[in-house]
Amino acid sequence: VPPTPKPGTAVSRTLLLQNMFSPTSVDLKKDPRFYDEIREDTNEECAKFGKVLHVTVDPRGSTGLIYVLYETPQQRMSAEMALNGRWFEGKKIVALGIDDAIWQALAAQAQTTPPPA
Repeated sequence: VPPTPKPGTAVSRTLLLQNMFSPTSVDLKKDPRFYDEIREDTNEECAKFGKVLHVTVDPRGSTGLIYVLYETPQQRMSAEMALNGRWFEGKKIVALGIDDAIWQALAAQAQTTPPPA
């Protein structure tokens, strides 16, 4: 279980998006590119608020987590304000700035942990 994210500071460049998808309903046999597609879609939407350096989709857990690293804290804050509370695929998005160090650890785990079978 990943640690509870700490709120991002004014210098945080990392945005956590919750409720972006339902991990329990992902069927990689029917949609083998699901994680790639949601990463691409998220990158495209988040790029409207600034330069996105990296997007990581976390297939673990139950809240559909996606981590977005921006070039500057100001870009992250713009995206957070615009995306928090928005609806996506019938779910209300929670957008939250988190500490960059937490993101680095969680993103590394998400990239190396295979999705549940």
